[in-house]
Amino acid sequence: ISHPRHRSLNDSVLKVLEDLGATDKPVITVLNKIDKISDEKTLEKFQKDYENAVGISAATGTKISDLTDKIKEMLSFLFVEVDLDIPIRCMNLINLAHEQGEVFSVKYYARTINLRAFVPSSVAGKLYKMAVTKEE
Repeated sequence: ISHPRHRSLNDSVLKVLEDLGATDKPVITVLNKIDKISDEKTLEKFQKDYENAVGISAATGTKISDLTDKIKEMLSFLFVEVDLDIPIRCMNLINLAHEQGEVFSVKYYARTINLRAFVPSSVAGKLYKMAVTKEE
C-alpha cells in the first residue's frame, strides 16, 4: 500500500485472476506495509477504496489477526458445524475432521464416537453419511 503505483499493481493482479478464470472466487485485498503509513485516515480511505480490504504489516505482524478474521468470515459459508455420532469403526472420519476442520470435542462410547466440529461442507457430507441415529 505504500507503493506509489499500488492501484495499477492491484489492477494487474485482478487481470491475472481474470485470465485464470478465478473471478468467481472470494478475494481479499491485503494492503501490506501499513507500518509505512503514518496517518490512520489514509489507511481507512484505502480500505474503503478496495472491496474486502484488510491493512496489515507483514514485517511487524500488525493486524494479522484482522486478516485471519476476514478469511474466516469470507470462507465461513464453506464450513458447517456438526454434532453427531459415528460408528467407532470410522476413526478415519475423526482424523479427517482434525485435518480439515476445527474439532471442539470428541467423546468415545462403546459403539460410537460423538464429534462436535466445524468442518468443510464436503467433510460434513461424509460424516452425515456415516452418522448413527439415536434410535440405532
